[in-house]
Amino acid sequence: MEENKEIPKQIGDLKVGDRILIRNNEIIPADAILLKGNASVDFSFVTGESKPVDKVLGEVVYAGGRQLGEA
Repeated sequence: MEENKEIPKQIGDLKVGDRILIRNNEIIPADAILLKGNASVDFSFVTGESKPVDKVLGEVVYAGGRQLGEA
């Protein structure tokens, strides 16, 4: 996200401070801090845990999880 617009970027082009939008069922490409809303993240294929992990504003969201629900 740049100036409230979606700008596609490759993972290798992400820099510290970039804001990314993760939609339902998308993989989180990089470790991040949740800046808006709530998240429910499926880490089952990373950790083997089948129960989604709920995240709230300000929490760290780790790369490799799959976002479930809203963007």
